[in-house]
Amino acid sequence: MNGTSMSSPHVSGCIALILSALKSDKMPYSPALMKKVIENTATPLGKHDPFSVGHGVIQVDKAFEAAKRGLASSLVDLQVTVSGGSGRGIYLREPHEVEKLYLATVTVQPIFMQKAETEEKASFELKLALLSSKSWVLSPNHLIVWNGARQFKVEVEPRNLPSGVHYAEVVAYVPDDERGPLFRIPVTVVVPDQLTSEKKGLFSVPELRLEKDFVKRLFFHVPKEASWADLKLSNIVCESKTCITVHTVQIIPGRSFRENENKEQISAENNGSSEIILSVVGGYTMELCLSLYWSELRDVTLSLEVLFRCVHPSPSCLTFNSSNMWTSVDVTGFMREEEVFPEFKLTHRIVYKRPTSHKISPLGSRDVLPSGVQIYQLVLSYMFQLNQTTEVRPEFPLMSDLLYENPYSGQLWMVFNCNKQYKCAGDSYSRQYTTKLDKDDYILRLQVCHSKLSELKKLTDMPLCLHSKLSSSLSLEVTASRYDLMSGPTVTKKTLRPGISTRFYLRSLPEDKLAKCGIDQGHFLSGHFTFSKCDKVKKKVAYELKYIVGPQKSARSPSVSTEKKLYTNDSLKEFKINSMRYGVLTSDELEDEYGDDISFLLAKLRMLSESEMCSYSNAEALAASIYAKIDLNEILAQLRIQEQFSHVPGRECFEEQKRQLVECLTLEGSILFKEQPSSDRLKAIYVDLHKLLDKKDKVLKEFKMKYAEAMGHFATLAKMIEEEMSVNRASRDLDEKLIQCYRQLECKEYANLLEHNLTWKYPPDFVSF
Repeated sequence: MNGTSMSSPHVSGCIALILSALKSDKMPYSPALMKKVIENTATPLGKHDPFSVGHGVIQVDKAFEAAKRGLASSLVDLQVTVSGGSGRGIYLREPHEVEKLYLATVTVQPIFMQKAETEEKASFELKLALLSSKSWVLSPNHLIVWNGARQFKVEVEPRNLPSGVHYAEVVAYVPDDERGPLFRIPVTVVVPDQLTSEKKGLFSVPELRLEKDFVKRLFFHVPKEASWADLKLSNIVCESKTCITVHTVQIIPGRSFRENENKEQISAENNGSSEIILSVVGGYTMELCLSLYWSELRDVTLSLEVLFRCVHPSPSCLTFNSSNMWTSVDVTGFMREEEVFPEFKLTHRIVYKRPTSHKISPLGSRDVLPSGVQIYQLVLSYMFQLNQTTEVRPEFPLMSDLLYENPYSGQLWMVFNCNKQYKCAGDSYSRQYTTKLDKDDYILRLQVCHSKLSELKKLTDMPLCLHSKLSSSLSLEVTASRYDLMSGPTVTKKTLRPGISTRFYLRSLPEDKLAKCGIDQGHFLSGHFTFSKCDKVKKKVAYELKYIVGPQKSARSPSVSTEKKLYTNDSLKEFKINSMRYGVLTSDELEDEYGDDISFLLAKLRMLSESEMCSYSNAEALAASIYAKIDLNEILAQLRIQEQFSHVPGRECFEEQKRQLVECLTLEGSILFKEQPSSDRLKAIYVDLHKLLDKKDKVLKEFKMKYAEAMGHFATLAKMIEEEMSVNRASRDLDEKLIQCYRQLECKEYANLLEHNLTWKYPPDFVSF
C-alpha cells in the first residue's frame, strides 16, 4: 500500500470486519483495545523501512482472536506519558541530545470504564514485566500499576552509537499472558552524519543506490550560519527516464514540521544531473529522503552533493516604521565569498478589522457529545471594502495553523458580498485560501465552536487580519551608507567576505506612492527581502518585511478667527435653511433675509421636487433665478484653466458654484421627468450636465439612465445598466430595471433568465455553516 489514499481504506475495512464480528458475539471493545490488537498481531515486513510500514501487515483473523480475550474487565486503557517532547515517546536527533546520557520519566495512568465500581477501582492491581529491546536502553524489570498514576525512569545511552537511525522499544507485558504488550514506549535516536567538509559546508555521497519500494534517509547537521543549500544529483545511472522524489524535514521546537520542509520531484535521465534549492534552518539536523516513484520498476544509482550557502541578515524579520524615514539591515557571510543583490519588496496591504456583531447559540441535536454535553457556536461578522479587484486572504492570528492542537473546534469562515451572495470559504490554514474578489463591500462570517459558553465569550472581540495584494509591488531603495540616504546613489550588488558584516540602509517610501495604492495611516504593508539574483533562491529564501505607515501630510487648519467667522455666517445660515425641511421655519420667514441667496433658492427647489403637488411652472421660476446668478460659460472656462494649472486663485468659489449649478439642473430635470418627460428642456439640461461633469460621474450616469427611460431608449438604458453593474456593485433595483428593459425590447427569454437568476444572486439570507 502506498500513501493514505490506499492504506487508510484498506485498514478501515479490516477494522470494520473485526468490529462487526465482536458486535455479533456481543464482546466489549474500545479504540485503545483495537489499536493494541492490531499492533501486536501484525506481521513484520523484514528489511522494509520501519518509518514507512510501522508494525507490518494487518492480520484480521489474529487481531479478532486477540480482541476476544480483551483486557481486564474494568480497565479501558493504560495512558502512558513520557516527560519532554511530545509525551508519546523518546526522540533524540540533535547533536547536543546524542552527546550525553538521556534520562526520561514515564508516567502510567490506568483509565477505567465509567460504570466501574469504586471498590473495583480501589482494589485494582496489575503486575507488569518491562523489557527493553536494545542494550543501550535501560528500564526497570517490573512495574505494579494501581488505581493511581505510577512513574519509572528510562535511561538512554546514545554516545557509543554509530551514525544513522536507531530504534528501540520498552514494552510492558503481563507475565504468562499471550495477549502481547499492553503498552510500548518507542525510543528513536538519530545520530547525524558528519559533513564531508565542515569548512566548505559540504555534504556529499559519491555513490548512492535508490531501491524501488524503499526510502533512502540521510541525516546530517546543518551549519548554524546556513541560509539555504544547493542540492545536486549527478552521475545518474538509470535505464529510462525516472522520477525521483526529494523530501527534507527539520524539526524546530514550537513549529509544525511543514514550516521547514522541502518537497520536489525531479525527472532524471541516464548520465544526467539535476539541481534544486533547499530552504534550511541553521543549527538543526536535517532529514533528507530520496525515493523513486511508486510505479518505478528498477533501481537507480547516483551521486549526491549538498552545498550550504550562508548569507545571514540581522534582523531576519524586519519592521520598518516610516516615521523614522530610514532603517538598516546587517548582512554577514560565512564559509566563502558571496555576491549579494539586496532587494526589499512590499507586496500586500494588511488591515485589521474588529467584528461588527457576534452571536452565541447552541448547535443542533447532532452536535451533542455522547456524555450529553451541548456544543455551542460563536458567529462573528466582519465588514470590509475593496476599492479594486484584488487577491485577499483572511487570517485570524490567534487560531491560524492550529487544527488538533486548537482547544476550539469548527473554525470555519465564509465571505459574502453586500447582497449576501456566497463568494469563498476557508478554515484555520489561511495560506491555502487566497481568493480573487472584485470591487465591492463584503461581509465575512466566522464560526467557532466549544462546549463552554465562557470560552466563546473570550473571542467576541477577536480581530480579523485581512491581507490584500497590491496591484504592483513597492520596492524600497537601498544605499551603502547613511550619508547616501539623503541624496546619494542606491546599491544593487555587493560582495560579502567570510565573517565580515555589511550594513545596508533603506529609505522610506514617498507619500505619493502610498497615496496611489490607497494606503492610509494605521495600515501596514508586508513583503519580503532577499539577497540573491536567482529566482529559485528568492522563492525559497525570503525574509519577512513589514512596513508601518506613519501619519500622512495634512492640510493646514484655518485660523481661530476664520473659524468664528464661518460659524457666525455660513453655519447659522445653513442651520436656518435646513430648518425649513422640518417645519421649524417657513420660506416666507426667511425670504427677507436670504431671498437672493443661491443656497436658499436651492433649498426651496429641493423641497418642491420632493413634494407630490409640485408644479413645473414654480420650479422653472426658481431655477431661472439660480441660472441668473451663475454664469455657465465662466465656470466652463474656469474648469479648462484648472485642467492645465493645479493652483488657481478662487478655485473653491468656482467649485461651489459648479456644485450648485449641477444640483439645480438635476432638480429641475427630476421635476420634468414627472410632468413633461419629452420636453426639449430636458435635452438642454442633458447637454449642460455633459459639459460640467465627467462621463464617469455618478450624477451624470443616473441622469442619463432617467433620460433614456423617459425617451423610450430601452436598448441604450440596458447597455448603461450593464456597464454600471460591471464597474460598481450589482443591486436588485438595477437588475429589475434591466429585466423591464428587455421585456420592452421583447427579449422575453433573456428577461426570464435574468429573473430566474435573482434567486441566487440576491439570496434572502447567508449560507449556513
